[in-house]
Amino acid sequence: MLKKIRIEYVSPFKAIPTADQLFGHIVWAISDLYGEDEASKFVEHVPIRVSSALPEGFFPIPVLPSKRKENADAIEQRKKAKKNKDLHWISLKDFSLLQSGVRSLSDFDLSLSQPVIKSMEETRVSIDRVTMRASDGQLYSEEYLCPMTLIFYIDFKDEDRFPVNSMKEVLKLIYINGIGGNRNIGRGQCILTMEELSDIENKIFSYSSDSSSFMTLSKCAGTDLDPISYRIEVYSGIVGRTYDGQGFFNKRPIALFDLGSTFFSGEGEIFNEMSTDSKVSTYAFAFPVRINYA
Repeated sequence: MLKKIRIEYVSPFKAIPTADQLFGHIVWAISDLYGEDEASKFVEHVPIRVSSALPEGFFPIPVLPSKRKENADAIEQRKKAKKNKDLHWISLKDFSLLQSGVRSLSDFDLSLSQPVIKSMEETRVSIDRVTMRASDGQLYSEEYLCPMTLIFYIDFKDEDRFPVNSMKEVLKLIYINGIGGNRNIGRGQCILTMEELSDIENKIFSYSSDSSSFMTLSKCAGTDLDPISYRIEVYSGIVGRTYDGQGFFNKRPIALFDLGSTFFSGEGEIFNEMSTDSKVSTYAFAFPVRINYA
């Protein structure tokens, strides 16, 4: 069963959350609500799949091999491709046309429909960690994203083990704690609501074809993934919470397929022992959206 989680930020936040970060918040909430043993069982046999957070109404642009057409429209299509090169998002309406093969990526001028993502800089006083006082003449700036609405999708693979109502309890706790970095100074505060998919989202996720090819809405990795075309990112997730004072803030780096990468087949996996504590894992399951590729 697919659901949509709306994240309405009411304060600036560090970055758009990845699936690994969202999964981490879910696991910590399960640990707080039901105990560490239940959280460990949840990670060992993951009953859900989560996407990365996305601007509302948009998907990542699919990474697909270019198919150059030599016809009267070729010049115009190359102009559009050049405009699209540095963009990251495609509207759900345009993706639906692309998904079914009605139009190809080179047919779109994606610059005409992009999400509004604004950033801000905040200057802060550096703290002397010995005296725990402000350091004279020591200032630094941090960049944040301005409050906006994001969404992520969740697929309940085993509702007997983790039903929708359990996720609602988890969301209540995440709402109290916030999402992302610098929550201790009020960043990442948000309102979380679970919703049904819209008509266009239902159309996209219910699309089927003879091909099993798909695009991922989450960073992913796994020996079973058979890529068509992809981008790679070296990712090092933040451990956080009770580990903050133990000298290791980040998980071990791992090469992941980025959002929008396309595959013939596969699922991805959980990678364990990603820190000095063997219990620390990286979520690297794909979140598939079928796409027509021939």
